[in-house]
Amino acid sequence: MFGVNWRTSPRQYDVLVERHVRIVMDDGVELDAQVYRPDSDGQFPGLLGVHAYDAAMQTAHSHPRAMNLANAQAEAGDPYFYARRGYVHVIVNARGTGASGGSYSHYGPRDVDDIVAVIEWMAAQPWCTGGVGMFGVSYFAVAAKQVAARNPEPLKAVFAPFGYTDFYRDKFYHGGILARNFVTSWTKQLANVQVEGWSKKALGEEEYARRLEQLRALGVVPSSVARARLVVVDSWLLRQQDRHPRT
Repeated sequence: MFGVNWRTSPRQYDVLVERHVRIVMDDGVELDAQVYRPDSDGQFPGLLGVHAYDAAMQTAHSHPRAMNLANAQAEAGDPYFYARRGYVHVIVNARGTGASGGSYSHYGPRDVDDIVAVIEWMAAQPWCTGGVGMFGVSYFAVAAKQVAARNPEPLKAVFAPFGYTDFYRDKFYHGGILARNFVTSWTKQLANVQVEGWSKKALGEEEYARRLEQLRALGVVPSSVARARLVVVDSWLLRQQDRHPRT
């Protein structure tokens, strides 16, 4: 594979693009999806990718270069490439990000429920054969591995490289040391993230704002760190509170 004689498969179809398709979850929250499918009346296998970033960035055309920033940021590849070759590529913003409704929970159980529901929605569409695969790197890969553990019937394949399975070791505390630069820079890439913060819920809106401004004024908590805590730590703490309520 990838020898001097290797070639990609030929293009077979024009591409029909449906932007901002709303997929309704069982609690009424709507997820925002970009659908790229062959411009044909036939049925095709589906490919799904779920992310928390800017939808336009994740669905942009890949540039014909060996490596550049735009290509690197599109973690599920060029959807036009796959649609031209007989696949329906669906790119979905996770709950609480981009134009999707609800609150972001950073790979929480609700996110997995949502993805299973999207897979079942795809399998039931008239353009789908009933089979769905998931692929993509990094965020896409982590989400795919979580869903694979549920083993929904329409999910036929997963290709998920560069996706960690140990959040503590591989994402937040490399070698036991907080990966502050990564966490703060990564949270800046999240699109329109909506988080129901544990600290804010415990303190109340007014007291939370007062304490945060006080810490910023003292230079103790830079804005980027405060945002990272809200997105990553508070969403996790809120889940633990729901799972183990105080009596």
